[in-house]
Amino acid sequence: MTDTDTNHATSTDEVPSAWHPTACILCECNCGIEIRLGADGRTFERTRGDKAHPASEGYTCEKALRLDYYQNGRGERLLSPLRRRADGTFEAIDWDTAIREVADRLAAVRDAHGGESIVYYGGGGQGNHLGGVYGSATLKALGVRFRANAISQEKTGEVLVMGKMFGTPLRGDFEHCEVAFFVGKNPWISHGIPHARTTLKAIAADPDRAMIVIDPRVTETAAMADFHLQVRSGRDAWLIAAMAAVLVDEGLVDRDWLDRHASGVEPVLAALEAVPITRYCEISGVDETLVRAATRRIASAASVAVFEDLGVQMNRHSTLVSYLEKLVSLLTGSLNPEGVERAGFGSGPDAGNRLFDAIVDRPSGVVFTDDAWEATWARIQTDDGLVHLDISELLDELVELRDATPPGDDPDWPLLLSAGERRSFTANTILRDPAWRKKDAGGSLRVSPADADRLGLVDGDTATLTRKRASVAVTVAVDDTVQSGHVSLPNGLGLDHVESGARHQTGVAPNELTASEDRDPWAGTPWHKTVPARLERASA
Repeated sequence: MTDTDTNHATSTDEVPSAWHPTACILCECNCGIEIRLGADGRTFERTRGDKAHPASEGYTCEKALRLDYYQNGRGERLLSPLRRRADGTFEAIDWDTAIREVADRLAAVRDAHGGESIVYYGGGGQGNHLGGVYGSATLKALGVRFRANAISQEKTGEVLVMGKMFGTPLRGDFEHCEVAFFVGKNPWISHGIPHARTTLKAIAADPDRAMIVIDPRVTETAAMADFHLQVRSGRDAWLIAAMAAVLVDEGLVDRDWLDRHASGVEPVLAALEAVPITRYCEISGVDETLVRAATRRIASAASVAVFEDLGVQMNRHSTLVSYLEKLVSLLTGSLNPEGVERAGFGSGPDAGNRLFDAIVDRPSGVVFTDDAWEATWARIQTDDGLVHLDISELLDELVELRDATPPGDDPDWPLLLSAGERRSFTANTILRDPAWRKKDAGGSLRVSPADADRLGLVDGDTATLTRKRASVAVTVAVDDTVQSGHVSLPNGLGLDHVESGARHQTGVAPNELTASEDRDPWAGTPWHKTVPARLERASA
């Protein structure tokens, strides 16, 4: 989707206003957009992609194109700080008063109990990064040690793994890689990479490139893939352990690269040699021949970019999965292959002036990085500059996987619910007004044809979805992209909004469906993607 005008229709007799370049702040991509304001100077009359933006080049997703619902909604956006009164109601106050009172109270807590008694939540997880920048200064002034944000319940396991292996987070280059490997990720819908749909189309159309997808559903991305490893829900760890073991079993490990760039190789190889590949493929529900073929394609590639997302990060063995998927690419030497360099602005005092001038001259943005390929190894921040493969605690969990019980075969809970699937018009809790959704405004439950037939359900039926926490009413959508035994609800629902002077709730909140004890033992991330459940037709 590129530079499409949207939001509100305009009449032909309106006086056109100027297009204002800015950027979407609803995810990390920060796509460039242009906005035309309405007569009130606030309403987003039209939104389109900014072709002059150096990264997105006119590309936008549904969220950016319907930003007016976020900016203005139905009058629910706070326009000033609110202070709670003694009776529980709120009063509007000015910013100077709010900042002063909050600072005074935080300082009093620090002085009485120490900065470690204050926990900072915020400053990350979406595209508005200013909170993170200014928040760091505030934390330092208060002596705060502990911080968290929205991605704490999503990415913590992967961040832990990357910290131990690389000393820093890393991202793949999907625009230039030979093989794109998506693990629990559907970028056609969730985006997350620059101009996602354009990039996916380019990979799919190039016979010299390949796309590998691990996902229990035939997602839009999986349908484009050269290899779709349609894993049974919650069994990704067994599948990816088998893939890593195939590298060892078939002699596909790049020993020369590992000798130069990695430590802790031998314990990892020994653990993978013991993995029962055939049995793990059977557990995962993916044919061993396909698993081996996909793994060989990764091993043969000059460059591999991997993106794991919430499909595995809010699932069973999530931290182990993060570790194993990185081993699959690292054991083949596919880290930091030589690629495209970007011109920068030099070094020294004059570089800052040149960069400042470029920013002023190009309001849509500038590219300012200037890393030579060899210099990117400096990004590895381990104490010895090597990739540390041996994470002993996770290798122990890999051993324990042999005797672990795979989810999904409990007769009392015959279904596994994915609570919080990203769909075309869902956006976590950013957009409260359901009117922004062009499709499926109420958030239907996707059910496989086999399960629907077994339960006597048809499209549009109301059913009762029961989990161990509670039961909720859902609308059924029979969907042949879903496996038998797997059902899913979208994210971003369960919010209330003002309509006709009263508050109404639309859909089901995914967080209400998962028991607090169902979480990753290392990172504490909830198992939203495999909630044991059962489904039955609602009583008349």
